[in-house]
Amino acid sequence: MDTLREHYCRLLGLEEGWIVLDVDLDMEAGRVRIVVEWERGRGGPCAQCGTAGPYYDCRGEREWRHLDTMQFETLIAAVVPRCQCAKCGGVRTMRVPWAEPGSRFTLLFEAMAILLMQKMQTVEAARRHLKLSWESCAAIRARAVERGMARRADEERTIYYVGIDEPERSGDRLPQAARRASAASQKSFGGGQSYVSVASDPVYSRVLEVEENRDLAAAVAVLQKSVPAGRRAEVMGVTADFWQAYASAAAEVFPEADLIHDRFHVSRYLNEAVDKVRKTEHRILQEQGREILTGQRWLFLMSPEDWSRHQAATFKELAAKELKVARAWMFKELFRHFWKQRTLKKGLGFFTHWWRKAKRSKLQPLKEVADMLKRHLQGLLNYITHPITNGVSEAMNSVIQTLKCLARGFRTFANYRVAILFHCGDLDLLPVLNQPLHTIPR
Repeated sequence: MDTLREHYCRLLGLEEGWIVLDVDLDMEAGRVRIVVEWERGRGGPCAQCGTAGPYYDCRGEREWRHLDTMQFETLIAAVVPRCQCAKCGGVRTMRVPWAEPGSRFTLLFEAMAILLMQKMQTVEAARRHLKLSWESCAAIRARAVERGMARRADEERTIYYVGIDEPERSGDRLPQAARRASAASQKSFGGGQSYVSVASDPVYSRVLEVEENRDLAAAVAVLQKSVPAGRRAEVMGVTADFWQAYASAAAEVFPEADLIHDRFHVSRYLNEAVDKVRKTEHRILQEQGREILTGQRWLFLMSPEDWSRHQAATFKELAAKELKVARAWMFKELFRHFWKQRTLKKGLGFFTHWWRKAKRSKLQPLKEVADMLKRHLQGLLNYITHPITNGVSEAMNSVIQTLKCLARGFRTFANYRVAILFHCGDLDLLPVLNQPLHTIPR
């Protein structure tokens, strides 16, 4: 029995002062219960600050879920002493080496659960595998995000650019089935149209912070939380769409940074203009008994390099008929050359020429977008100085929508925020282990 106790003592990586008192195997329940004891009367470290203090007394027995032993659920049980802490003042519960303060799980179990939830993406799937309640898994995930955000606050990486966007807008780029699921999940979070503002780091491809709503107050809050006050002067640019609240918030939080509009936002508006032209023309052609635009929506929303041979041939045939939608598509494709301009002078010259031609096109949706782009011209030209895009935000939006679909929505914003940061924050989530990471099953 002494050999078995020593065996488990080594497996648990117990520090001096802790001993394995008993190992109870319950075959019927499929459980191993390891009883650990602290040397009576010996002082120990405070759970809050870690300062060693003299022994005071003991409280009731507590249990922690540990990694399974073979197919058996494993628990660690111990009566944790309290010690007198000179630093914190008063009597404090002693720190145990196998778990963080307030946790019901060991460090290794939490690390394994975090890795599993990262793979499975949903709490429900991980919960069934871990045989835990949904609340327990959600608590582990929330604690991991809190841990990661605290560590990020101490990191030395400089944030040169910040992107701000709202993930709900990416739903129109999802497949039809995913859009239906996304629409359903939006209703389950906050009721009706619930928006969030997501701040991201386009250089390191990570979400920085999430805030409920997309008004000015929310935009200011998410940007302030993303970058510490003492380091905001290091930010050179903020990428955002044309939403005024985001522009105003960027000017307030980062007054020295440039506001940048990139091709992802502009492409969306130009695609919408092309689609409006197509719908109007398709309706007129149908009234004439002509169905030449039936089923051709995606043809005009795609780039030529993405066409198949059949689609390229179809476009050539439609363009030969001098359709309005083909002309609108050409204006959209022509604007792609704006992003290749290397100087502000050339960029301004290209835009002015494109805008004049668009205004003479007699295509009302295109003319409206052209005027909108002119109102935000400075932000477009800033892209030439700062060739940074919101592509990271767009990619994150796709991941966020997938999380919403898989989870069937989120009941609270807090859970939604934790899920986004857990999967997209590039955070250091794992607890500090007292044993090598390779001991965790992957």
